[in-house]
Amino acid sequence: MEGEKVMKKLLAVMLSLVMVMSLFTGCGSSSDKNAEAKKESSTFFKELKKVAEIDKGTVSLEYNINLKGDEITNSTDIPAVMKSGDTIPLALKADIVTESKDKVAAKISVKYGEQMDYTELTTIAVSGSKLYLNVGSLVEFAKSIDEEAAKQIEAALPQMGVTNDYASVDVDQFLKAAGVDETATTGNSDKLVAAVKAMMENMEKSFDKLQGQDGDDYTLTIGADNAEQVVDSIYNYIDGGFKTDVTAVIDGLAEALGNDSELASSFDEAKEEIQNLDVEKAKENKDDMIKQLKDSKLNIVTKLNVTGDKGSRKAKLSVETGDVENEGITMNIKYNCNIEEKDAKITDMIPGEDSVSDITSVLISLLNAYAGGSL
Repeated sequence: MEGEKVMKKLLAVMLSLVMVMSLFTGCGSSSDKNAEAKKESSTFFKELKKVAEIDKGTVSLEYNINLKGDEITNSTDIPAVMKSGDTIPLALKADIVTESKDKVAAKISVKYGEQMDYTELTTIAVSGSKLYLNVGSLVEFAKSIDEEAAKQIEAALPQMGVTNDYASVDVDQFLKAAGVDETATTGNSDKLVAAVKAMMENMEKSFDKLQGQDGDDYTLTIGADNAEQVVDSIYNYIDGGFKTDVTAVIDGLAEALGNDSELASSFDEAKEEIQNLDVEKAKENKDDMIKQLKDSKLNIVTKLNVTGDKGSRKAKLSVETGDVENEGITMNIKYNCNIEEKDAKITDMIPGEDSVSDITSVLISLLNAYAGGSL
């Protein structure tokens, strides 16, 4: 049983790693005269690595999640407005603009239940050390779910110093107060980038049989239909650098946050848990793991496609899980992402100063009060 638990944890970690890289990474392709020849020898993970070259442009993404089951139908904890019969349909859309490394903005919208159109959730933007958040739109959205609770939140905002639609925080000042080396968040990220690239290279080797090509799309398939190959691939990765890769990523993230920070030190427990996993014990339960994966009906299919020259590439990424059943709940997720590499500006997404409440000092006061035990 202990080996089975370890194998479940390993599977969860593996799927999470692959999904995170799939969801937050597009793909790139060379557009020189040898592009077609290169395309023939490329792979899903090779294409993933290329996206690291894209550091500006626009991203439009959309998640669609459907949850269905008796627990949803009979639950009184879920607001009726979120439901459509025995299903909770939830969609999230984000339009993201990256002007440079320290100038990024995103408009986030949602729809749920029987809504046909998206409702704005918020706009969040980072310009230099300043972070801006549209609090007004968040309150309006909350009113559509629970008007009474939203009004209580709205009434409490002035006590936090929020008297305008937007709130802003000076991130450098807050991080310094929190004990995070703010210069490390920009100056020491190379180790994290290198660790992620190394992980992709090892995964490419270990997950070779899960990769494929569908027309112009590069694919990665993980699910019940190829359960044996998935588990074999996990074993290959266990032997090919799993613990080293995950530990390196954690160390890189800690360094990017400032190794001496309280936030970075919180990763020590996660790193210790990874190191203490008895992977050899997990291998004793291969047949059980294959059966569980088949019974789950999981079928994650990720597709990548890129066109255009460097500097003006366009990438399309899609992920579909199919129907996944777990404890009486059926879940289905679809994700689509379009990336366009180009010069982009976030000017129109930065609010005017007359519509912004700076709450940096309030948050630092709350942080100090919490650290001092008075909260």
